[in-house]
Amino acid sequence: MTDVTPPEPLMPQAEAPQHVGGLRIEQLDEPAVDTVAINVSPTALLQHCPEVVWVSLHDEVVVYVTATATSHVLNKQAGLLWQCFDGESRLDEILADISDVFETPYDVVLTDSVPVVAQWISDEMLEEVDDD
Repeated sequence: MTDVTPPEPLMPQAEAPQHVGGLRIEQLDEPAVDTVAINVSPTALLQHCPEVVWVSLHDEVVVYVTATATSHVLNKQAGLLWQCFDGESRLDEILADISDVFETPYDVVLTDSVPVVAQWISDEMLEEVDDD
């Protein structure tokens, strides 16, 4: 009988967050840019960039940015956040809804989500909508 070893995962697996009863959005790797330099207003109105195509697969969302020929795999929590950016709901409204649904303090959701949103803006996945 041959011993078959399962292949290594293509992406490193993130350790489960120790945040009980709440939402925790974590990135697997360090951000490619300094997200502190990207100012994301809590009242920003955001939508998916037109150069983006995405699909929901099981518990993940796969996002492909045609302009840069890059793809991103979002975990369940990040995928939920991603699907909320419709260009009609403000970031603070989206985060308040997530806070309510997951019974997590708004400040925690805001702190966990803004760096991810800033990275998505930097990666040309999201853009701000002019609400004039």
